[in-house]
Amino acid sequence: MKITEVQKDILLNFVKGNPDLASGKFSATFTKKKAEELWKTVADELNATVGPEKEWKAWRKTWQDMCIRTKQKSAANYKEMRVTSVPSRILISSKSSGGGMLFSMHKLCKTTQAFMIFPATSGL
Repeated sequence: MKITEVQKDILLNFVKGNPDLASGKFSATFTKKKAEELWKTVADELNATVGPEKEWKAWRKTWQDMCIRTKQKSAANYKEMRVTSVPSRILISSKSSGGGMLFSMHKLCKTTQAFMIFPATSGL
């Protein structure tokens, strides 16, 4: 079952609000255990909303898959723009918030290593 738009927003905002989690780099202050705790926290929040329920590892996989799909769409957009010199509507959104979720996902995934450590079974 695909995740809902509300769940996508919650997941995106959660990762945005936790840059250590998004970077995928562990340190003395940000450990694997802390990352797991954060994923469990967001999993509880996501499972409390309407939509599919998953374990924390599945939500982590959902995040990674969202990043991968976003990068693929961004690459397709770039390729089309190089060929036609006209941007595709792939990254254009009807939202007036500055590009919508796809743009936000692209920006977050592009500036982090998130796609390497976070995962998803949902479509973007």
